[in-house]
Amino acid sequence: MALNLACKVGERVRVGDRDLVLVEFDIGKLRGVVQTDDGFPHELTNDRSVEVFPEVFVSIGLKSQHGTASLSFEAPRSIMILRESLVENDGDVQVRAG
Repeated sequence: MALNLACKVGERVRVGDRDLVLVEFDIGKLRGVVQTDDGFPHELTNDRSVEVFPEVFVSIGLKSQHGTASLSFEAPRSIMILRESLVENDGDVQVRAG
């Protein structure tokens, strides 16, 4: 089962102990580029998944809000995937009461 996260250009995602950022998104062509923390760019499309880290695959789609991409992640359950906004500066996960 895939994890889908809505992302804007410039938004970071923590994947295990690694990071990636959405650096480009073209709504018309449903393509985008993510850059991993090692500086390597990966071109994404909605019709195929790309392995960005070992055992972590990502594809891209369109969200209903203008300018927002949907990143679809396929990874083992042992790899935590979080928005950067949920990760504190020391790397711990923030817990929200609710």
